[in-house]
Amino acid sequence: MSLVTTAKKRVERTWKKFTRPIDHHRARTALNYVTYASRHPGYQNPFQTIDIPVNCVEMVWTSQHCANGIHIENGFGQVTNWPEEDTSNHTVPIEQHPVISGIKERFMDSKPWRETQYYEMIREVLSNHDSVHGYESVDAFRENRLAYIDHLYEDIRSNGYQPVTEPGGDSNEVLNSNFHDNFEPMVVIGSTGELFLYEGRHRLGIARIVDAVETIPVHVVARHTDWQRILDTIAVDGESSVSEEFRSHPDVKALA
Repeated sequence: MSLVTTAKKRVERTWKKFTRPIDHHRARTALNYVTYASRHPGYQNPFQTIDIPVNCVEMVWTSQHCANGIHIENGFGQVTNWPEEDTSNHTVPIEQHPVISGIKERFMDSKPWRETQYYEMIREVLSNHDSVHGYESVDAFRENRLAYIDHLYEDIRSNGYQPVTEPGGDSNEVLNSNFHDNFEPMVVIGSTGELFLYEGRHRLGIARIVDAVETIPVHVVARHTDWQRILDTIAVDGESSVSEEFRSHPDVKALA
């Protein structure tokens, strides 16, 4: 390990130790910007969001950690390469995720929370762990977290989706259970532009069933190296240099 690499790792450890998680995240995002912008002509400002249609996400990233090193602590705008088995091992179809399906059951099928797949998932998690999202019992989770989701649904249904990060905007109520709540929903973009939901299941799940919401802003946690190359090609040679199927992609539109 070189002296430069060693020094860099020491600085990162020190920074992480003496700052809040959100400060560390912003610093890592800035570092990503400096690192990748010089290498990729199609690299986009990682602090900015892109607008996506609410129904264009087909898969949910189920693990915050995976073999390729993608993790929110490493900031937005990561560019990395991961094998296909990582995608199959760490994702599920969005309709099958208990949070997404539970929200649909609650607000479209008018089921009580106790009869939803989401509630059943929480019961199962708490049978094997001491807590989930800081709650030590299903009752506490229902009285706080699920009550918040009820309110969030009514908020979005009445007022539309209000971005959390919009300057001067009136955002929808945020629970603020962790620093992730300071941001919009988050996605990972695969090798051919597939959008995987990484964080923000509640907000996207609700947005998908509220007729008035057609698009929402999202942060990009990471792009596959192959997808970044496509963006680079477009940045240098124009949209006509790539397949027509890519030209309407939300990430390509944001590049313009």
